[in-house]
Amino acid sequence: MQEDIKKKILEIYNIVSNKNIDISKTSKNALLISDLGMNSISFVYWILKIEEEFNIEIESLAYSELKTLEDLINLIISKLD
Repeated sequence: MQEDIKKKILEIYNIVSNKNIDISKTSKNALLISDLGMNSISFVYWILKIEEEFNIEIESLAYSELKTLEDLINLIISKLD
């Protein structure tokens, strides 16, 4: 399940950021802002698209707690349960 979620959120990232990162080479430990090269506006837009895709709601207060790709994956899993 984690790999499926990772793949989907990175596909969304590639669309939102107009980048083409290699999903298979991106670590779950990647830092969302510095490693993926996002700014705060693109980060929020990405989260909104993730919410739409998974039909979940991520509270804006949780944004600051999301540091790594794994943090985001775990949050999505918790919302899906």
